[in-house]
Amino acid sequence: MESDLDRIYLDYTEETGFERVLIDYKFQEIAKHVQGRRALDLGCGIGLLTERLGEVFHDVIGVDGSQKKIHAAMTKNPSKNVKYVCSLFDDFIPQGHFDTITAANVLEHVDDPKQFLGTVAGWLADEGVLIVTVPNATGFHKKLGMKMGLVNDLYALTAEDLKKGHRRIYDTERLREEFRETPLKLKSIDGIFFKPLSHKQMERVDSGLYPLLYGIGRSRPHDCSSLIAVAEK
Repeated sequence: MESDLDRIYLDYTEETGFERVLIDYKFQEIAKHVQGRRALDLGCGIGLLTERLGEVFHDVIGVDGSQKKIHAAMTKNPSKNVKYVCSLFDDFIPQGHFDTITAANVLEHVDDPKQFLGTVAGWLADEGVLIVTVPNATGFHKKLGMKMGLVNDLYALTAEDLKKGHRRIYDTERLREEFRETPLKLKSIDGIFFKPLSHKQMERVDSGLYPLLYGIGRSRPHDCSSLIAVAEK
């Protein structure tokens, strides 16, 4: 039976378009914080980030609740040191602990982010690191949309958000709040990529400008397309 997660995969893809561009920049930011030899990639999707993590780590496990995504990951992004597992997070029982855990664009989907973070903390090795990314409610493209009358509320979930299974949207303070009263110590929150226009419009921009926009984002985290949080036990 096709699940909601499978249907989301059929409707939205990270394989093409500007979403694929952002994957590369997310990995650049994630790679700054990884450590150790063993990694867990939660919400791995079709394995675009997981396969890249396989270049850095000795052992990587990618977990996703969509059978279709896991099948695509195993087919399109295999690696000798990467194992893909189809499981909901609540049902996942890891073997051993992990030096690095990534959860790219996961928190906005889960029922209870604090409970999720508490569970994930138990999967980290001593001094292990958790790296989380989320879409940014205050991204410049959204602020511009508000000025143009296209967006009424930066924090309101759009029809597209709901179709993707989003339950909430974050800014830096809302993201910081999720880590309070959890076993994790938040080390930093930064931005990933200054995106001035919508995804479709960015696809028409000269790709030579992408590295420059990525560089601008380093000093303007509140205006970036995504946020990245790094925490440790």
